[in-house]
Amino acid sequence: MDAKTIERLREMKASNVHYDLLQFYRTKISRAIIKKDAAGAFDLYFDGFSYFYEVAENGLIVDLTNYLGDCFEKSQFEPSEQLFSLIAKVVLRFGDDNDHLPPSEDVVQALLDARQKFIDSTVRWSKKFARGNTQEHRFGFADLHSHIGDAFFEQKSLDMAHNHYLLSNDPNKLSSFLADIQKTFAPSSDADLIIARAVLQLLCLDMFPNAREVLVLYSKKTGKNIHQLPLMAFVDSLMDAVCLNNVNKLNFLLETYEEQLERDPALKSYIDKIGKFYFGFKSPSQGGFRDILKGLMGSDTTEETAKSHLAASSAAQAQYKARPTPDADLDDGFTTADEDSPPTSARGNMEIDDDLD
Repeated sequence: MDAKTIERLREMKASNVHYDLLQFYRTKISRAIIKKDAAGAFDLYFDGFSYFYEVAENGLIVDLTNYLGDCFEKSQFEPSEQLFSLIAKVVLRFGDDNDHLPPSEDVVQALLDARQKFIDSTVRWSKKFARGNTQEHRFGFADLHSHIGDAFFEQKSLDMAHNHYLLSNDPNKLSSFLADIQKTFAPSSDADLIIARAVLQLLCLDMFPNAREVLVLYSKKTGKNIHQLPLMAFVDSLMDAVCLNNVNKLNFLLETYEEQLERDPALKSYIDKIGKFYFGFKSPSQGGFRDILKGLMGSDTTEETAKSHLAASSAAQAQYKARPTPDADLDDGFTTADEDSPPTSARGNMEIDDDLD
């Protein structure tokens, strides 16, 4: 900020004219964005945030944050690491001084809503610059989500960090995050549930290659053998079924792991989505994963059919056709690799269409 602006802000703060001060910040932020001075716009915002927080004008923080997000969404700033870092700094600012947050739950919620609205605005801004990449058109820039995820992780807002890391297109970072969760926050018995949930979510997002890689990396980083823990074995075999478009194998897996899948009710909604997305089953009920990522994915942009697995599917089909014919006792399409030693006994026959409708 220039000396004249700093002096004007000092005078208005001394006079306690908070509404006029808000208008001054808004005007200056707008002019900075028009001049493509992102650093200047954010400096003004952080100065205003700090002052209004100090004087407990939380409603003005909400107003100023909404205004910055609206202006930023309409701007022509090119996406850059500098801008992603500034956006993440806004997220972090809402997590500062938690011991001094206002006691009113309504006020706290208003501040958190403003933070989420700002994030939504920046994601929509980044979509404008999508470079022919389907994922960028749907979710915005992966690097932006990576920075936001880092900010939430620093605040220990683990669910929010998880959601953004899913969209970061960075299997190494996501697997490291999940491994840290497993070692630090979760009981050892949930080691397979943590990764299974993430793999299914990635499949719902049509990020098949990432799902494969995250599972392998998580196994290496935690020392957990994919084939020795039930839900890890399930998602590994599920991805094989997806590659082969093998409904019989899917049915077998759902029967075999039925009890394990009941450990988290959300798993059912993910599998419903996968059934529709990869196998063409009837549309499941709304909710579940859509609700988890509400605000991150934009309006209804989910494709009706998955595509990210097609390269792996072609390779798997070729490999499968080259294998010796299975024993006659096995159902068509089954192999003995994944299904031989299920961790739980198979229950009665399930009708796949009924289960996924």
